[in-house]
Amino acid sequence: MDERHVPPIGLRYWVIFLLVSILGGQLSDLAPTLLPFSILGRMIVLAVILAAIFVVERYDNRSSTDAYYWLAVLTMQVGAVRLADFSALHLGIDRLELVGALIVLLVTTIIVARSDESHLFATMQLERPGTAARPMADVAYWLGLIVASILGAAASDLLTLTFSVGPVLPAMVFSAGLAELFYLQRRSRPDRLHAFWLTTTLARADAIAIGDYLIKGLHLHLGLVTVGTGILVAALVAFWRAPPAHV
Repeated sequence: MDERHVPPIGLRYWVIFLLVSILGGQLSDLAPTLLPFSILGRMIVLAVILAAIFVVERYDNRSSTDAYYWLAVLTMQVGAVRLADFSALHLGIDRLELVGALIVLLVTTIIVARSDESHLFATMQLERPGTAARPMADVAYWLGLIVASILGAAASDLLTLTFSVGPVLPAMVFSAGLAELFYLQRRSRPDRLHAFWLTTTLARADAIAIGDYLIKGLHLHLGLVTVGTGILVAALVAFWRAPPAHV
């Protein structure tokens, strides 16, 4: 993905990422109604949508909007929830084992992505704290995002469903972890790349817990909440401008 269409990492990035993750979970819950196909059929439709986003973005040489990036993230988030549910409910994989396997897979993806570390760090600009770092948005990055998204969804379900603690406590725990990671990333350079992926996973898990609380805890209508979240995401992407990159 062209760097002009990739948002810099900062407060705006994480706020929109969290909301997009909530929206992705809500759309995933609506998927059986919106896409009345089998799980394979839904994955094919999502893959076609994702491919269309990347094709249109590739040939857009004029705009500098990051809407393409967020649409791609949203599409992956919808698929990630479906895959997490499919693995646990239909394949019968224990959620604890699923979380462990996904952690190993995410770590492996990060290690592979860092095989060309100098290029990766130069692209994300993580070697200089305070610069406007941007995700690399290449194949390895998107694979890592899919794994992190499935991991976040599975981790949230592990606490809320398997351990039966409800969505409130996990949301509080994940939010506290995110706050600590934000603080550490703003103050130091070491392992900022690892912190990025950990933050991504925690934000995804937090979003699932928050989404569950809105629907199951507050008993809000799924369709109305989804529309409201979608409007909020669209407004933030359109009107909350990313800060200019430092050079």
